[in-house]
Amino acid sequence: MAPGSTTPRAAARLAWRLALLTLRDRYAATALGGLWAVLQPAGLIAVYWFVFSYGLKMAAPAEGGSYFLTLTVGLIVWFFFSEAVAGGTNAVLANRYLVKKIAFPLEILPCIPVLAALVVHAAMIALVLAVMAAEGRMPSTALFEVAYFALALACLATGLAFLLSGLAVFQGDMAQSIGILLQIWFWLTPIVWSPDLFPEHIRGWLALNPLYYIVTGYRHAFLDTPAVPLFGTAGAIFWIAAALMLAAGIAVFRRLKPDFADVL
Repeated sequence: MAPGSTTPRAAARLAWRLALLTLRDRYAATALGGLWAVLQPAGLIAVYWFVFSYGLKMAAPAEGGSYFLTLTVGLIVWFFFSEAVAGGTNAVLANRYLVKKIAFPLEILPCIPVLAALVVHAAMIALVLAVMAAEGRMPSTALFEVAYFALALACLATGLAFLLSGLAVFQGDMAQSIGILLQIWFWLTPIVWSPDLFPEHIRGWLALNPLYYIVTGYRHAFLDTPAVPLFGTAGAIFWIAAALMLAAGIAVFRRLKPDFADVL
């Protein structure tokens, strides 16, 4: 092994430690500490529910739970994805002091925001289960599929984090551009609206969105809505997109990495 190299196992442990430190430092100066990781998204869920349920009169889909529960499941998917991608975009820039450390494996930097978002996501899953219990709903055996869809979502977010974190070093407007793109992506994903609102031929186009597969999969896992074929057409579209993004992201990151120190 070359001097200064890091084994995959050691890199994974280091990434987890840094992810947990990131979460700890984020809330270190607050009175409620890590509770804010759940309270902030919970507050946003309440706002979305009030606006779309009472203001825009959105109704729950034919299958599944209440609109509040359906909305909550969709939003926890989005919170995980958007936090991982936005944090991943700034992963190298926010840790520029590490770039010139010869022994530090820079490849773990884009993974840290994804892992930190995953920890918060686990807490949000617990929140959904609590809401289900409050509504008198018991999860079905499909709940175990959440692990599969969370892994799938993490793969997509990691690919984007690698790609965007490398490009952001050389493109100063990347963070602002990604913020706009994420807003557009949010409204193209069936989170606050139901696919049932659209005719069948329109739904086919909406399903090209990789997050369509994830959101509908989460809702099936939690709410026992119509099953999503894990490896059907939607699954194939998702995994092709995720694999291409991950491969492209890692390739671009490694190609640009030698020049990070010169730019930063």
